[in-house]
Amino acid sequence: MKKINITLGAILTTGILFFAACDYVKNPVQKTTTTGGNSTGGDSVVRRKALVEDYTGHECGNCPRQGRILHQLKETIYHEKLIVLTVHAGGFATPHPTHNPPYPTDFQTSEGTTYNNNSDFGIIANPAFMINRTYYTDWAARCSYTAGNGNLSGKIDSVVAAAADFKIDLSGITYDNVNNKINGVAKVTALKSITGGLYKMVLVLSEDSVIAEQKDDDDTGPTTPYVPLFTHRDVFRGTINGAYGTTVFAGATVASGVSDSVSMQAFLITPANYHPTLKPDHCNIVAYIYNADVNSPKYYELFQVEEKELK
Repeated sequence: MKKINITLGAILTTGILFFAACDYVKNPVQKTTTTGGNSTGGDSVVRRKALVEDYTGHECGNCPRQGRILHQLKETIYHEKLIVLTVHAGGFATPHPTHNPPYPTDFQTSEGTTYNNNSDFGIIANPAFMINRTYYTDWAARCSYTAGNGNLSGKIDSVVAAAADFKIDLSGITYDNVNNKINGVAKVTALKSITGGLYKMVLVLSEDSVIAEQKDDDDTGPTTPYVPLFTHRDVFRGTINGAYGTTVFAGATVASGVSDSVSMQAFLITPANYHPTLKPDHCNIVAYIYNADVNSPKYYELFQVEEKELK
């Protein structure tokens, strides 16, 4: 586990920022951007993209505010360079169908709970953002990887401005609508020679614009703060190949131009695997490659992420 040193003043300053924002989305706009699934811009230059994981819960009244900030950044500044996963985990995400008002919908996943309980990540309150799972020394010791929204755009800028080490190509993935299966491979290519390290790729299924209840402290409707028909954005529905993924580039040295891949041949989407109301035409495949070397100072850090609409 990583250790950080931080002054008491820094702890107090960041703690005030975090808990001032903690408690959580007015109905956000519908998804407007579509990515090609190959880590390139319009000029075919490979771009480094950022993944922001937004940890939330449907009974977290302050979380929607932070989710709106994040999606506004995506839709006005970063567009396809920013990919969002909204992870419902922890106490605020627990279904309470008998509460008044009721919160019956269960957005929780086993992988989301695994991440939420990972002591390295240090998720202790909601909302909490992880930005490429970068390790922040300016955050409280118990919040190693999480960051408040005070400098959210600055932290995203630092990711997307960096040169890309890898290219992820999801263009070969297809969806079999008749049999409800995903086919194809997620391909990753090294863009420079890399020595040492251990890399893994995780494949994720997300669903956008899911209508369900949410507490929203900023809502001004007749049922404030309870919103029975709230639009949940980019909901994390689970992984295809486990919470921490599949090893790629297993050798000690990776030469520039070398590729590896993770298969999704005939992967069946069923209610038992994901949510029974899941709508494939609202779903995306998200793939990311990260540093899985526990001895590395960049342990867990994402080096590339890509997204492709399922249908």
